Amino acid sequence: MRTIIFARNEVIKTRQNSGFWVGFLGFAGLMAVIFGSIRFASARRASMAEFALPNAWTQIIGGAGVMTAFFAAIVVVLLVANEFTWRTARQNVIDGLSKEEFFTAKLLLVPAIGLLFFSTLVLVGGGFAFSGSHADPGPLVRVADLEMMAGALIGLLGWSALAFLLAITIRSSGPAIGAFFLYFIMEQIVRQLIAQTGEAVAAMTRYLPTAVFMSLWQASSYRAATPRSGQLASIAPPVLMLVSVVYIVFFLVVSFVLYRRRDL
Repeated sequence: MRTIIFARNEVIKTRQNSGFWVGFLGFAGLMAVIFGSIRFASARRASMAEFALPNAWTQIIGGAGVMTAFFAAIVVVLLVANEFTWRTARQNVIDGLSKEEFFTAKLLLVPAIGLLFFSTLVLVGGGFAFSGSHADPGPLVRVADLEMMAGALIGLLGWSALAFLLAITIRSSGPAIGAFFLYFIMEQIVRQLIAQTGEAVAAMTRYLPTAVFMSLWQASSYRAATPRSGQLASIAPPVLMLVSVVYIVFFLVVSFVLYRRRDL
């Protein structure tokens, strides 16, 4: 019952947050422009099936759709970090919430914002692709597409959990967003540097957080293929999902530990 109350309060706060609306509407508009232009270009080439369901899911999820994770992460930072910047976190506890209840309320934002943005991607991208689909009895979503969607959603939640950790730790939206993108860039640089030391070490770097999350958004991760000479074998999607879940739990546990040790 208390969880329902927390969720309702977060909905009210989110609806009144201008940063949320800028991020969400900006994301929805960007996806409409990107997939609308792809659909328009496909129609002009008189090749309606190029961006049509079910084949279009690999373009929707495996292409520009990865930006969903970054927009969701930024919004999570804005909604969490601003509670400390504006001192509303302290006020909520003064008004009767325990520190654990406040943390639980903010934690609900991770899956909620993730599902909202991912659903928007599916509806906008899928809507444009559906308009170019032929009227045949074939499925609009295949089992392989559902697997890719599930993996991408888990990857998105991984990025959101990392953003949540940074927001709880830094407690200021601007620096936390900067730290989020800095970590992403630094991990890519570190991976490139470490990869030069040998194939065995390079294989290990593929299990770093953002590398795993990104792999879950790539359509190639869900295609069984024999690696070419000099290439590493791809990691199976179930393994990527399991590792992502471990990272998500780790980020959230660390967030709670750091949150408990500090005053509001």
